[in-house]
Amino acid sequence: MARRFKGVRAAEADRKHSEGVEMSEASLEASSVDTSRARYTTVAIVLHWAIAAAIAFQMWSGMTAEGSSAYAQIQLHKAVGVTILLLTVIRLAWRLAHPAPTLPSEMPGWQKLASHASHWLFYAALIAIPVSGWVMVSANPDFSMIPTMWFKLFTIPHLPFFDAMDVASRKNVTGLAHEAHELMSNGMLALLALHVGAALKHHFVDRDATLARMTPGVKPRMGALGLPIRRVISIGRRIASLGLWLIAVIAIVAAGYAIYRAKAIRGDKGVTEATVGLIAPTSSEPAAPAAPAEAEKPATRELPDASDAAKAGAPIWTPLYDQSAVVVKTSVSGAPVEITLSWKATIAFDPDNLAISKVDVIFDMAKAKVSDPQLQSGMSDTQWLDVASHPTATFHGRSFEKLADGSYSVYGGLTLKGEEKPFGFSFRLKIDGDRAEMVGEATVMRIDFGVGEGQTSAMHPPLEAKVDIKLVAERKK
Repeated sequence: MARRFKGVRAAEADRKHSEGVEMSEASLEASSVDTSRARYTTVAIVLHWAIAAAIAFQMWSGMTAEGSSAYAQIQLHKAVGVTILLLTVIRLAWRLAHPAPTLPSEMPGWQKLASHASHWLFYAALIAIPVSGWVMVSANPDFSMIPTMWFKLFTIPHLPFFDAMDVASRKNVTGLAHEAHELMSNGMLALLALHVGAALKHHFVDRDATLARMTPGVKPRMGALGLPIRRVISIGRRIASLGLWLIAVIAIVAAGYAIYRAKAIRGDKGVTEATVGLIAPTSSEPAAPAAPAEAEKPATRELPDASDAAKAGAPIWTPLYDQSAVVVKTSVSGAPVEITLSWKATIAFDPDNLAISKVDVIFDMAKAKVSDPQLQSGMSDTQWLDVASHPTATFHGRSFEKLADGSYSVYGGLTLKGEEKPFGFSFRLKIDGDRAEMVGEATVMRIDFGVGEGQTSAMHPPLEAKVDIKLVAERKK
């Protein structure tokens, strides 16, 4: 009888186990179906991961922009930032029209509240951070020559609210915008750490469908768990919760330390090149308003006549402009930049009678071509070449000298942006019958002529610019 009773109990246990397995499989299948219906829409998923990838790039580009590649990285950083702003607006509009799927019913109320709060904080940060960057480059008077290009396709205009401000006020706004940009970026890192940690905790510890709602190819880790496993999971949840709080505290402390270090480097005097690497030092005293420059009339006049030199016996040389060039070589954030000048010249030169030789050159600054199209409009800005007020530059060479190595030098006056300064350079000359070829090199100190005055950060051209001169001319008969 005992054996028979044991056999009945074993059969009953097998039947219940079989029914339990079938019920578990059915529950899993039902959960899978429910989860698939509770996923975010495809548009929301694509926007979510596109923005996530862009944020990862921004972290890298914002932290590594230095050296010769800094200019290109910052331009890309700005373009991606504007893209994030646009995608976030689209994502927010889509979210309002297509509500998010409901959170798992077994999730505690405080976690649901934290989930909703973190999502809306993300939306706020993804709008506020790009806008603060936009304000920073728009208000900064030192960035006037550096436009924001959207992947080199078109220019994104600076915000117009700061044009009426004086330089000191604009620099103050720039400092505040930079502080906000830095603070919110650090906050985003902390929020991101919490977001990723919570998603992993829900997937591996809580074993619910939270991660599967937004991640393609991920299925919820649901199913019947034995008592020992449930105990392990319970302990794991507590450890994970503690870990999340530790991550939050570490992230907040790190953000605070970064801000403290930035202020320590600056000495709390505002944004400087040392802390930003892109912004020129600010002055503690307000800058005096610049006196309005008198507009220089366009170069409608002819070049100075060389008839007096011709009468004295100096040959007149006609430049072959298609074979000649005057190129200014400089750099922006370490990246080489060339400015090819448009010019006309009258030349009277006799190597055997340098005393009667002379050269006059007019440069049409409005026609200068910058090798990087992104800098073309910036170079014409009032703080740089100010082409609208000073459309021409001139050089008048009156003193020639033959040097010991067979080369020549010429000295005279260079007028640029309304400022005239003594200027000279050396050159090598080869005359073959009625054809002359000259190669020279000069150095110009831009601040001597008020070009980019006070703008000395790593993003700007160095104070010295090299000028390569190649001239091919024919003797006038």
